[in-house]
Amino acid sequence: MPVTRQQIMERGLHHSCPNCGAKPLFSSRFKMYVQCPKCGMNFDKEDGFYAGYLAILYGMVAFGWIAPIALLWLLGVLGNTAAIILGALGAVAGPVLLYQTARCIWMAGYYWFLPHELPANMPEREGENVENRDGE
Repeated sequence: MPVTRQQIMERGLHHSCPNCGAKPLFSSRFKMYVQCPKCGMNFDKEDGFYAGYLAILYGMVAFGWIAPIALLWLLGVLGNTAAIILGALGAVAGPVLLYQTARCIWMAGYYWFLPHELPANMPEREGENVENRDGE
């Protein structure tokens, strides 16, 4: 059954496989499986593919944590020391806590734009070379 763009994004937000929706995608806090344990979809892309998640992670920390702290500091709600401590804690803890979410959102975004690359959206055609399916 084909996977819709909405399903791809929902699965990304729930840390699920974009192809089949299975969990988990990570064998440990910072180690993603090479392929889905359920459907066997390969998550291993070319070098640098997952570097895009860093922009998402940066945005999540900068706009979701640092910017509100800076605003509270500017409004006088937080003092200098409290703002510095909270900002530093968020700058260190934010990426650790949001790492898996950022990677899953990056992968979901990729397949949202290219849903035909999901195995579930690739009908097997007899006698056709899978690598040449897109006319490459």
